[in-house]
Amino acid sequence: MGRYSSWLIGILIVAILGFGTLYYQNMARDYYYGQVGELANVDARKGNHNPDVYWYNIKGYDRQGNFRELHVGSYQGHKFTKGRYLKIGWSQHKGVIDYKRVDRDQIPDKALKKIDQHK
Repeated sequence: MGRYSSWLIGILIVAILGFGTLYYQNMARDYYYGQVGELANVDARKGNHNPDVYWYNIKGYDRQGNFRELHVGSYQGHKFTKGRYLKIGWSQHKGVIDYKRVDRDQIPDKALKKIDQHK
């Protein structure tokens, strides 16, 4: 019984570590804050009833002020308003996962200082 349970515990530990790694790569995200600038490019989707996608290159900063260049596409054919602030979810495995509009006072101080420096 002792030998069997040792093997079982070992297999469970490996499985938990494997699933934890998969979860982190696919679901975990870091958040970056940035300000909408100029339109980078447009994926025109005329003729197939899908709206155009508008792409923006946004300089994003996390809570500690670390930089990441983010390529963010709008959904449902909506353009971003220049000067608005975004909170962008980013995954190492998938890149930009989601975003939402935030007010200036919702941005952490270190990130806001970096955004203001690079206007």
